[in-house]
Amino acid sequence: MISLKTPQEIKILQQGGKILSEVLHRVARATKPGVSAEDLDKLAYKLIKEKGGEPSFLNYQPDFASAPFPNSLCVSVNDVVVHGVPYANLIIRSGDIVSLDLGLKYKGLYTD
Repeated sequence: MISLKTPQEIKILQQGGKILSEVLHRVARATKPGVSAEDLDKLAYKLIKEKGGEPSFLNYQPDFASAPFPNSLCVSVNDVVVHGVPYANLIIRSGDIVSLDLGLKYKGLYTD
């Protein structure tokens, strides 16, 4: 079912998208050799909360999953295609291919 958004909801989505963009750019700038994926996740969480949002991936559990997703940010490195879990022992190394995926809830609406 398609749900049309009101002009106010569209403004909220625009604000949420701007926040998401700012947070993701800051996390991307922090992504460098020697940094752990967990540190990137903590940074994303902190920045989202500072902007008045909620991380939408944190504790998300679809029906088919045995456990909720434990983090705010997905960090996929090299051969991990999507939805990589940002563990503390996952340290970014020179030459790694790193993909970041982030979503947030802002004023009741989601951006991803």
